[in-house]
Amino acid sequence: MNEQLLIYGILHEAFTRTSYAPEPETADLLHLRFPYPFFCIAAFSLSGTYKAETDSYRRTLVSIIPKYTAGLAEFPTFFYRTENHEFLLLFNYPEEFEPDIYIKQSYEYFKQRHNCTVFWGISRPCVSLSEFIFAKKEALTALSFSLTDSHDDITVYSDQLFFTAGNADRCFYPQTAADLLIKGIKTNNIDLIRFILTVLEDENTRLRSFSPGQMIAGQMLALHNAVTATFWSLNPVKYGFSEQLFAFQQEIISCQGDFEYYFSHLHDLCLSVSSVLAGQRVSKKKELVQETADFILQNYADANLNLSGTAQHFQVSEGYLSSIFKEYAGICFAEYLEKCRIEKSCVLLSDTASTIEQIAEDVGYNSVYSYRRAFKRLFHISPSAYREQKLP
Repeated sequence: MNEQLLIYGILHEAFTRTSYAPEPETADLLHLRFPYPFFCIAAFSLSGTYKAETDSYRRTLVSIIPKYTAGLAEFPTFFYRTENHEFLLLFNYPEEFEPDIYIKQSYEYFKQRHNCTVFWGISRPCVSLSEFIFAKKEALTALSFSLTDSHDDITVYSDQLFFTAGNADRCFYPQTAADLLIKGIKTNNIDLIRFILTVLEDENTRLRSFSPGQMIAGQMLALHNAVTATFWSLNPVKYGFSEQLFAFQQEIISCQGDFEYYFSHLHDLCLSVSSVLAGQRVSKKKELVQETADFILQNYADANLNLSGTAQHFQVSEGYLSSIFKEYAGICFAEYLEKCRIEKSCVLLSDTASTIEQIAEDVGYNSVYSYRRAFKRLFHISPSAYREQKLP
């Protein structure tokens, strides 16, 4: 597959899926294309030009702007157009790099060369794919300020951005944040949890600057209720963390407007619930592995017994059962089945006068040749030689 299309597809997932968080394989793939630790998103929009503003000319400029800006930078960039026709430029860079310097150079070039103003909004730096959906929001928010008469044409998103009264009285807790917080808790992804909580604290305590009174009676109460509703969606009664959640419900009263205190307790609750869920997952996996081992012992004589059929019996995927069985049993499914069959055959070889062919069939082999190969692989001797050794 074309690498450009592959990267575009990954970024599309990061920019559009509200519950998207990076998998290790995705991170490895992106690291080949974007090897530096920091990212930022820049959104841009065009004003008038000295030529007739035909669609074709504007399309040409839109394609030139990211190419020219990328040419100024010495580190990887990537142009992305959203489904809403928003134009984004992704920068990947080391710590000492400042993307806004190159954006300013690009801004001056298009103003002088093409007689047009390119408005820019620049996100804060981020370090992982899971942050891209927030970085995109920051870039577009900063761009919306750039497009007003009261702000510069290039705006960098920061805690000092001015919010109008219409924006300032609303708590910040989008579905994106809720979905990613749930994903972080369910997967025990501590970095993702901390990132979401940092964004929530920045947005609600710095950008909107609530007073202590609002913390008790206003929009921060709405934030608290929204956050606790997220925890209730994780079924605290079933998984045994309802008491912790009830205790947290009291924090909004006891914190008395101390945002740092409140978010510190929210952080502790997230880690505690994540730990509970992780323990539940491990217990369920171990239980399934034990049930699978018992199932093999009960059905080893069935020549049709295999991983696929066993997975269907337990109503899980073949890949999942294979993975957890190897993880917790320390041996793969096929090896365990073979070991079980050969050990059972050893008892028959020692205690009965059955033929080798009959024993092979009795322990689940379709072919005596397959049985002999498996036996020799485990014991380094043939079934007949083993029987002779055991004879008095």
